[in-house]
Amino acid sequence: MLQSVSLNSGAPSPLFSAHRVTGLNLQDLNSPHEIDAIVRDLFKNIAHRLAVVGYYFPPTSHYSASVTTFMDALVADLGVRHSGIITTPSADKGSVDALSTLTAQAHNLPVLYVTTQEYAHEIKPEQFSDTVNLQKYKAVPKYMFANGDLYSQATARAATGLVVLGGRNDTVREFVNVIKEGKKAVVLVDDSFGPAYYPGKNRAENAGLYLKEQIESWGSPSLKHPAVGGINATFLTQYQEAIAQNVLFLNIRDQGAAGAAKKAAAFLKN
Repeated sequence: MLQSVSLNSGAPSPLFSAHRVTGLNLQDLNSPHEIDAIVRDLFKNIAHRLAVVGYYFPPTSHYSASVTTFMDALVADLGVRHSGIITTPSADKGSVDALSTLTAQAHNLPVLYVTTQEYAHEIKPEQFSDTVNLQKYKAVPKYMFANGDLYSQATARAATGLVVLGGRNDTVREFVNVIKEGKKAVVLVDDSFGPAYYPGKNRAENAGLYLKEQIESWGSPSLKHPAVGGINATFLTQYQEAIAQNVLFLNIRDQGAAGAAKKAAAFLKN
């Protein structure tokens, strides 16, 4: 059930403040299943609904250029009329969310914004890329769930495929939920984004590399890295067949962004 954002007792929440002050068109959803009707109405007959995940803070100076080139090529190879974008509304300059928004705006693609109330305070249009059309951005509804698990499950339900462009623990969680939904995942691997795992913070530091190394080490006495985001031996055992069929790893540095996009498009079409 769709409902307007309301005040909690006490001081206004960051979500409410952002809604009132900047008119961001934020709307609460309670259950991941509620996204289904929204997807049907927004995307209609669009075949490829791409959930794009990666870094909130870009890890390298070339991240933005690589992601932009890859996404533009991927949309072109899939067909602009057949593509839509699913991302979060925290579109700070250089983030994967901003780059996804720019891809959608540049190609006039429908875009579904899904996030969690935990991240509402990070929606700061004053920090967005100068090239984001704020009028278009603000007009698009942004659907908020109470926590990250619900948001992630809704994203997996809404997407036909996941595109992993680096990222950390949240990206790993998106991957797990997409696989559970039986959807495809294209995972770009670029070791220039950093090491797979950061022990000091118990997190995936480079989600593409982390996922690749965890999956490749399955069957060994122990996985290469500690489990984060649900990538553990139980998950890998249960979803072994789905992973083998529905996951494509691509080395963007070896193949180039355009070459990787062509392979990704072919994989997502089949």
